Amino acid sequence: MLTKNKTAAIIIQVLIWLLAIVSTAFLLRKTSAGAVLPRTETVFMFIEILIVGLWLFAALFFIHSVWLSGTVMAIVAYVYLWLHRIALPVLISGLYVLYLIIAGEALLNILAGDRQEDRLKRICHDFIAGAALHISVVGLLSAFGIGGVVCSRVVSVSLLVISAVYIGVIRFSKKRVSFPMTQLPDEKELKREAKSRIWICIALALTGSMLLLQAGRINIALDYDSLHYGLRSRYVLDAGHGIYENLGSVNDVYVYPKGLETLVLPLVTDVTYGFVLSFSWWMSCGILICIYGMVRKLNSRRAGIYAAAFASTIPGIMNMGISAKTDVITVLVQLIAISDLADEDYVWAGSALLLSLIFKPTSLMFSGLLFITALVYIIVKKKKINLRRWYVSLPVICAFCFISARTLILTGLPITAAASRVWETLGFVRKYPFNSVDAFGTPEGVNLIKRIIGFFFCPATDDLFHVYIAWGGIGTAILLFFGFILKGDRFIKILTAVILSVSVVCIFTLYQVDGNYFMLLYAMAAIMFFSSPIEIYRILIPVIIMNVMMCGVTNWSGAIGLTPAKFRHLGFYDHESDSYDRLIAEGNKSIYDYLARDRRQRVIAFADQPGCLEFKCNVQSYTDIEGSGGNVYLVKTLDLFKEFMDYAGTDYIYVNDSFLENHSRASDIIKYMIEDGSLKEMIDEGSNRLYEYIQE
Repeated sequence: MLTKNKTAAIIIQVLIWLLAIVSTAFLLRKTSAGAVLPRTETVFMFIEILIVGLWLFAALFFIHSVWLSGTVMAIVAYVYLWLHRIALPVLISGLYVLYLIIAGEALLNILAGDRQEDRLKRICHDFIAGAALHISVVGLLSAFGIGGVVCSRVVSVSLLVISAVYIGVIRFSKKRVSFPMTQLPDEKELKREAKSRIWICIALALTGSMLLLQAGRINIALDYDSLHYGLRSRYVLDAGHGIYENLGSVNDVYVYPKGLETLVLPLVTDVTYGFVLSFSWWMSCGILICIYGMVRKLNSRRAGIYAAAFASTIPGIMNMGISAKTDVITVLVQLIAISDLADEDYVWAGSALLLSLIFKPTSLMFSGLLFITALVYIIVKKKKINLRRWYVSLPVICAFCFISARTLILTGLPITAAASRVWETLGFVRKYPFNSVDAFGTPEGVNLIKRIIGFFFCPATDDLFHVYIAWGGIGTAILLFFGFILKGDRFIKILTAVILSVSVVCIFTLYQVDGNYFMLLYAMAAIMFFSSPIEIYRILIPVIIMNVMMCGVTNWSGAIGLTPAKFRHLGFYDHESDSYDRLIAEGNKSIYDYLARDRRQRVIAFADQPGCLEFKCNVQSYTDIEGSGGNVYLVKTLDLFKEFMDYAGTDYIYVNDSFLENHSRASDIIKYMIEDGSLKEMIDEGSNRLYEYIQE
């Protein structure tokens, strides 16, 4: 065994240190990390996080009262969050997550009665049921043309009140539903925990620090995809008449399964993006909790704490927790499904896998293969499937139907993106004006061996840039190597091998490799490694140091440092004022004010995105139409473009001169439409103009 052979242990430790040092050196030299690391904002960020971490450690190690220790940590966290103007969004979104859990608990009490489940498992199931219930109610109202942000908030408050009253009545009546107690470790494990107390406190402080690091930069880390579609649900998903209204948007990102956007619609505000982004942050907390819970079951509570601490340093997991992209909640639901598969709770596992499909279309690959693997495993092992409480999956089935119906109504396909070709082969017909998107195919001019080495060691090439900003680090390779060779749960190893095989296929076939596609692999690698009874955790120290550095210098938007500290504010960051000031500085004041009068107005912007999407109305860019995920056929001729504008119900055309200078085809379209009288100039602000579209 590795722990008994000191020479082997020393050699392994030295090799991992060398690997981490060499990989770090390459990253500092070949990526932007070398320029970002010495920046003043980065240095102050690490100093601040170190101070916060020391406070958290002191509260855990020196204060023996759980309640007093928790109070001190809560105060430290709140002061930090307040200074970085994210305290109120984190609190409100946390309460929103609690609402979903309460709603799910009430619903499952009605459907299933008393549930003798592990406490953490029960909360996970409550969250799934509550999220599915909320999505289903919004979908049902949308079917009658009832919708909007205010309506979704009314749904939330109504479900919360009904659920809370129901649970209160049940718990204080003779039909009280029991809630399982937390099971304590055996005496032997408690002694081990006592001996490892300082390491446990360090691990918990590290986890808290890494979570707060991400929270501290939520407000400034506004990535392209989030601004493109994830944070504009009020204009591109539900403009007031429900999620089924055709708002004339053509790009694939507007017709993805919109489960997350529908779920967080009550958190959407114009003044700040913090509430929606904080929800994603809570989902990353959920991922860490799930990792802890699975390792605790497979090994020990102590190992679970270490696993969550290590996962909290993985950039590929944590950097996605401050984005409005759907990856974090998708992985959370998939981890819940894997936990249920390990417990042979196949009804809940199937429900969770089905729910993942309404959050991210590419989850069809991972969730689908997990389902097939589990099915084969059941058949080979001759496992019995207990379907006695199959009806607990009804909320998820309803949510899946409501969300898939939107995509089907708008595009003619149940799920778009990676699955488009599959549906068309099965006989589904794509509707106008959507185009068939194929994200797969062997890329040309790419050395696949170099690509896979770069993926695990140093993602510095252009095709791996999106891996660099959401990287699993060299730790992923180390965890996978030792996880497979050490003793551990066989079924977890099988599932990890399946996820690894799908990931390798993605690395080989995607034109652009995105690190967020592999979040589930990062998480499963940690679970498999820390589930081993052989404790070689110290070999990961150099990897943890490297991961912390990479978390600090990378994120999906390229933001540097933390949100500038400010003591006097309203508890949140005013993104609306920033957008307004930016558009005014670019010469758009009159246009901004004019379009904000009626937020249901539809505009096509001939300007660079995502900046042109900040007007307070339904805006889609010219790039949306003819670029990736769009349909270049729509701009092939002037008549075809007019046909699309008629279909989309376009009211105005916004034009920026510098954009037209770099896009000759777009410039020709505007010139010809002015000549034939299709465009009437409304506002001229120099290099920016607004035209009214005159439909023939």
